[in-house]
Amino acid sequence: MPYLLLLALVLVAAFICVQISLPVGKRSPSQTFLLIGLFFLSIGLVTELVLGFALDERAVRLFYWARGSLALAWFGQSLLLFLFPNNPRIRWLSIAVVVGSIGLFALVLISRVTAAQDWYSTAKPIHGQMGDLLATNRPTRWGSITLNLYGLITLAAGPVYLLFLQPSKRDLSHWGPPLLIALGAIMLYVPLYLTSSAPSLGFYLVELFGPVALFAGLKNFTWHSLRTGGKRKTR
Repeated sequence: MPYLLLLALVLVAAFICVQISLPVGKRSPSQTFLLIGLFFLSIGLVTELVLGFALDERAVRLFYWARGSLALAWFGQSLLLFLFPNNPRIRWLSIAVVVGSIGLFALVLISRVTAAQDWYSTAKPIHGQMGDLLATNRPTRWGSITLNLYGLITLAAGPVYLLFLQPSKRDLSHWGPPLLIALGAIMLYVPLYLTSSAPSLGFYLVELFGPVALFAGLKNFTWHSLRTGGKRKTR
């Protein structure tokens, strides 16, 4: 079943190529955050595959930082920047996400990786073993939880805002993309905290279809702003 992780990595790499193909001069901040979020997700999948063969400290740290802490927050900020592109408070939140990501990287670097050669299992998902494997201090742990919750809340609240509080945009925000965004966010969040130590087909399917659903929904909105010349107005 780990081949599903490889398939997910191939798909995320394709999504990155799609985003990179956008003209740099016309790439909005929302699209930039989406692109960087995809890079974080790809790092998570690569390190997850590596840890499926052997325990590697660098892979553990990169997985915790990129997939275990940042990907959801950057995707959520991408959606916020689409919804409120001219709101200065959202821009300050963007700066906070960037600063928080850099600060968390420094904290993860100084966190100790537990010597686990006797009990670490390459046959089990890294998600369920991360709590015992990485000796994170409280700032690292709470920073990761805060960023993940921030991403989950924005990706869940954004579709609600689009569907129920913006009836004038109903032609854009039909039910499909908002629901895909919410579903993808949940599928990316759940394995980080509710994953059993035993591998299962359901786990690998979530790892595969979570990125697909989230990208399909976010791409619908971020590319709409490109097609309309970035002239969306917001309150």
